[in-house]
Amino acid sequence: MPIRRECGSQQFPFIEAIIRKFESQNRVFVICNATTPHVPIIYSSDRFFEFTGFSRPEVMKNNYTIQLLHGPRTDLTKIRQIEAGVRQAEEVLVQLCLYRKDGTEMLCNVILIPVRNETSVVVLYILNFEDVTAGKDPKDTPSNPIPSSSKTKNDNRSRTSR
Repeated sequence: MPIRRECGSQQFPFIEAIIRKFESQNRVFVICNATTPHVPIIYSSDRFFEFTGFSRPEVMKNNYTIQLLHGPRTDLTKIRQIEAGVRQAEEVLVQLCLYRKDGTEMLCNVILIPVRNETSVVVLYILNFEDVTAGKDPKDTPSNPIPSSSKTKNDNRSRTSR
């Protein structure tokens, strides 16, 4: 489980437990370091590489705005909602048109999840991607929902109404 060297288990002792839990649920996700201004990606699941077609070095050069997945139909107002979630340390759910490395469009529910340490300071963000593209195989979507917090901004859609 390669994590950026400067952001390993000594700085975030709980990161391995988070990774194991999300990996066991077959999720597509990245983890970002909230303690640095750029909020860089420090971990990416193997499923994220399979899902997007990007390599580990390509992904690890990015931050929480996931700019490598943006394309002509990516709604920048929803990217700004993710940015606001980072600034306000709140959970955010948006639906975005993103792009694989080969240019294929994918419609995704993207959930920004703040992870707090023992003193309630946000130290990590998890970005979870759920493919909701019409016509995809439902077995490719995890069956375990991510618990929502009371501060979820849900893009005017209820999670239960999907």
